Amino acid sequence: MSILLYTSKMFIFIFLIIASLAYATYVRNTIWKDEMAFWKDVEIKSPLKERGYNNLGITYSKKRMYEEAIHEYQIALKINPHLPLLYNNLGKAYHEEGKLDDAIKKYVMAISLKSDYSEAYYNLGNLYRDKGRLSDAIKEYQTALRLKPDYPGAHTNLGNIYYIQGRIDEAVEEYLTAIRYNPDHTEAHYNLGNAYFKIGRFADAIKEYMAVLEIEPDYEDALHNLRLLQRKGGKAHY
Repeated sequence: MSILLYTSKMFIFIFLIIASLAYATYVRNTIWKDEMAFWKDVEIKSPLKERGYNNLGITYSKKRMYEEAIHEYQIALKINPHLPLLYNNLGKAYHEEGKLDDAIKKYVMAISLKSDYSEAYYNLGNLYRDKGRLSDAIKEYQTALRLKPDYPGAHTNLGNIYYIQGRIDEAVEEYLTAIRYNPDHTEAHYNLGNAYFKIGRFADAIKEYMAVLEIEPDYEDALHNLRLLQRKGGKAHY
């Protein structure tokens, strides 16, 4: 074989390798751009692993496609029925679909598999809140916070129940704690503003509504309440 022919074949071989790698990279990048397509691709390549089904379920949930999410989580659980995360995610999808009793069963199952699963206790608290079982909701939030004291969402939602029950001082404390752990927690700032508004601490309420609008300028409820306070004689302008 002549050197020229050998060199030409090597060039073609190297070119084909580079081209195939470039195409594979292009395909992979295209898939990555579409999260749903990516996880469907993972399912195809690894049909006996729960990861793809779980993450596709999460993607469907983000798009509010809860029936599709439930289907994916159920497949994942058939593959791995001992993973608490899957029961928790399925519970959240059932909750969003309004299937509250089914959601309770899944949260309880998640907790039975992982007794220190703070998010499952938190989600169970949210569900009890939605069912009007406020005492049970408080218990679940408190358990979540015992396991994870720096849980802003649990502090905020516990504060919301205290607010509903007229326990304003306790609500204020929970909102302040949530903000301490997450200074940009708009709901905690907004609800703290409402609590201050309710007990006549108007200057403090204005401060909290302003904090909300600094984080999220289009927060209509905060803007509305701030204008109400301005009409009461507050000095803040927005």
